[in-house]
Amino acid sequence: MFLRAGEAVSVENLLKGMLAVSGNDATYALASSIPGGLDAFVALMNKEARRIGLADSYFSSPNGWSNNDITRTTARNLVLLARKTIERFPQFYVKFYPQKEFLWGKSPTGQLIRQYNKNPLFGHIDHADGLKTGFTTNAGYCFTSSATKNNHRIIMVIAGLPSAHARAEEAIRLMQTALSAIP
Repeated sequence: MFLRAGEAVSVENLLKGMLAVSGNDATYALASSIPGGLDAFVALMNKEARRIGLADSYFSSPNGWSNNDITRTTARNLVLLARKTIERFPQFYVKFYPQKEFLWGKSPTGQLIRQYNKNPLFGHIDHADGLKTGFTTNAGYCFTSSATKNNHRIIMVIAGLPSAHARAEEAIRLMQTALSAIP
């Protein structure tokens, strides 16, 4: 989200930067702010993952990037995590995930930088409302997404795509197909 060293930022803005625009700097700022710093945060992530049933997941960093290839998860675990996020924190889900853009940081001319949500469904799928894109060397371009139709929610995970463009095309195609099956 273009944070600067020493910059004072509210937790709300860090959440916007992390969830809407995939700001790794925001993720690390949030994680490092707890007592014990990054290591304590990652330990809490893994403890919570076990508590909610993510038996096949292990995290080694706050943003999902792997340290020494030990971060792992499954599509099933990501669907479970998405479902738990939506159900347990609806007030945060509806506030942060569907945000289409976020203004933060300064350009060389001093203007605020308009950053757009990385969700490739926005503008293509009615009622798309989240969640997160990602990339790792091992998993390729990934996306956990959600959309609703007639009180039915579809949560979808795709992974292994070769580019952000391929991820967007596949996500739109699959979500259109899934939503067309709902009366």
